[in-house]
Amino acid sequence: MDRDEKLKLDYEQTVAYYHHLADSRFKLLALVPIVTGAAIGLLSEGAPPVSVLAIGVLGFVVTIGLFFYNQRNTQIFDTMILRAKMLEILLKLESLDDRYQYAGPFLSRPQRNLRLFGTIRVWSDRGLAMIYGAALGGWAFLITNSILQIANKSSPLLSTLMIGIPVIVAIAFIWQVHAWDKETENLYTLPPKIQKLMEVEPKKR
Repeated sequence: MDRDEKLKLDYEQTVAYYHHLADSRFKLLALVPIVTGAAIGLLSEGAPPVSVLAIGVLGFVVTIGLFFYNQRNTQIFDTMILRAKMLEILLKLESLDDRYQYAGPFLSRPQRNLRLFGTIRVWSDRGLAMIYGAALGGWAFLITNSILQIANKSSPLLSTLMIGIPVIVAIAFIWQVHAWDKETENLYTLPPKIQKLMEVEPKKR
């Protein structure tokens, strides 16, 4: 097997792994909000507080586990994108625009330039952060509410805590995902070795 054949095989395997990870992320995105919303709807009223607390803690822990799994997948997902970009350059895939001399599905990925209402930047990991943050905030609401019911306490301060704690939990996890996020579309965020590979001569006009 010559070098080009090895590169082609590597590229095929990398793309296949990328699609596998993307499929896993999509399935989790479909599962997490549905289960969380159903639990909140069914347990918020009528269920014994002790049962709600137990289910709330279990749901929170399970969602944290899925969150960890997703973030590890995200690391590998980003690595597959970077590897695919390097392979597209080494394979000298033909560019259909003037961005790079060589290109392909990964090198041609658009920049993060979408903005909601012209202000809020839109990209996939921000969506993931919001979904997991909201789900964990929902479980935190069930836990907080059930603890207050078990304690049989009621006051404006406690009511504020019942809303405030879940909101803080949601914001904390959203912030953490943003802190971890790696913008693979911009050269300046990538390792120097990868930048050197991607900074090929501009396609001649």
